[in-house]
This record gives sequence, C-alpha cells and structure tokens, in this order.
Amino acid sequence: MTATLAGGLLIGDDRIIESSGGTYVHIYPATGQPNAHIPLAGADEIDRAVASGWEAHREWMSLTVDRRRDLLTDLADAVHENLEWPGPAQRRRLRGANLLRRQRDPA
Repeated sequence: MTATLAGGLLIGDDRIIESSGGTYVHIYPATGQPNAHIPLAGADEIDRAVASGWEAHREWMSLTVDRRRDLLTDLADAVHENLEWPGPAQRRRLRGANLLRRQRDPA
C-alpha cells in the first residue's frame, strides 16, 4: 500500500498540495516496498518559500529583543507542556528493543 503524505508543503500560511517538483517515493526498509509519496518543491515553490522567509525575517527583526525573548520562552513552554515522552513511535521502538533483549538474555 502506498500513501501520499497528507498536508503537502507548507509555505508561509499556505498548504501547497500539488507542487512543481514532482514526488519522491519512500521505500520502507523492512519490506523494500514503497509506502509513501512525498511531494517535492520545485523552483516555483522554492521562490515562494524564500520570499515568505524574508517576510518573516523582516517581521521578526521589527520586534524588540525583549519581545522576541518572550515569544521564544512562550514557544519553549508550549513545547514542554505538550511533549509526550515517550510518544507512540518511541514506545513501539522501546517495546521492540525490550523484546529483543528478552529473547537474547532470557531471565
């Protein structure tokens, strides 16, 4: 089964579903089979992203140093409050590692 990743490219506030750069087919290493098509940015999307980045840079630099510090502190707090460790992917890896360890070193 091959899926196209939901969401596409994010440029500024815009979600770009179709891109001029085509797609990359991701191969799942465990099976050797494709499992996702990943949209790639072409020249048009890169130009839009660079322009969006410069606009964001101008907005950021227009803020005072204290305001930038406060925004970064708020961002760090939000990340910390919403950090789930271990998350589902990490729990799967930990379970797999524990299973391998038990098979190798039975108690």
